[in-house]
Amino acid sequence: MKKLAFLLSIGMLNTASAQNLSTGLQACYSMDCTTQNFAATGAALNGTAVGLTCDTGHTGQPGTAYKFGGTSNSYFLVPGTTQTRPADSLTVSGWFYVASDPASQAEQYLVYTKNNCVSNWEAFALFVSFTGGNIKFNVEKHSSLTCNGLDVIQTGSIAAETWHHVAFYMDNRISELYVDGALSGSGVHNLPFDYLTGKDVILGGSTEHPFYLPFKGKMDNVRFYNRKLSAEEIASLYSEDPVCNGDFPTSIGHGTKQEAPSVYPNPAVSNICVSNLSGHAVSITDMSGRLVRHIQSRVGESKLQIPLVNEPAGLYFVRIFSSEGMLIKTHKLALMNR
Repeated sequence: MKKLAFLLSIGMLNTASAQNLSTGLQACYSMDCTTQNFAATGAALNGTAVGLTCDTGHTGQPGTAYKFGGTSNSYFLVPGTTQTRPADSLTVSGWFYVASDPASQAEQYLVYTKNNCVSNWEAFALFVSFTGGNIKFNVEKHSSLTCNGLDVIQTGSIAAETWHHVAFYMDNRISELYVDGALSGSGVHNLPFDYLTGKDVILGGSTEHPFYLPFKGKMDNVRFYNRKLSAEEIASLYSEDPVCNGDFPTSIGHGTKQEAPSVYPNPAVSNICVSNLSGHAVSITDMSGRLVRHIQSRVGESKLQIPLVNEPAGLYFVRIFSSEGMLIKTHKLALMNR
């Protein structure tokens, strides 16, 4: 019920109050079998994929995520610049799918870059931990000021082999961790950013022998910002799920208010309607990425009624594509018990 109430609150976000999610965006990696940076910073921040394979992403579409093998030679390299390693304010977000087998690692780096310490060397890091049967996201920051730091641990735990949206923010005094659009932990510190010169940002491990802590799972749609995103903006990244490789809206969602397809009712019990269509395709997946429905509307057909009576209660993605195959908008749908 808490998750449903949270989703309802997201649905009430007014596009007039939603900020532009391209503001402060330094890097955006779609991870759909490409290392391209789709933010305005361009090719200078293109990544490098090492030992990765293409796989099904969080929307259920094949070839839209990178799969990490859980070995030291399987990672994604992000150029370490002032855009991805800022001096005063950083937000990172992405979709992560954690494999059920921890690959003999109690901890696995999702995002990592090094400081000047010989221990506690995470200038900043997002990692997943496996302890006592619980899987949790954690975010760390350490500085050579003391070579100690702050570890913010997720409240609660997650299920393996399910996609989760994770975001973290940190500056020189606070760290915050968000899981599936909601604040899940925070802490106060007095630690300036401290980076070892010449190091990059590594997704899915580290290059620090022998402490690689490689990730086993998948990643999708990873973003770096040089500003603090509000709680509402992070919730919108989770619920609206704007793509990297598309035009950024001036508010949450693609298209104008008059043209944007809508999904109702939401929450739903058995059937949904998708309106303002004309030649659009509608794809529905569950949170594990399983494709539930894919329907192509006809030109001139303005509304589709889609039965979901045989699907279990839970959260689903409803993604709407143009007739050219471009993703227009993503809705998060709550399907309730009947």
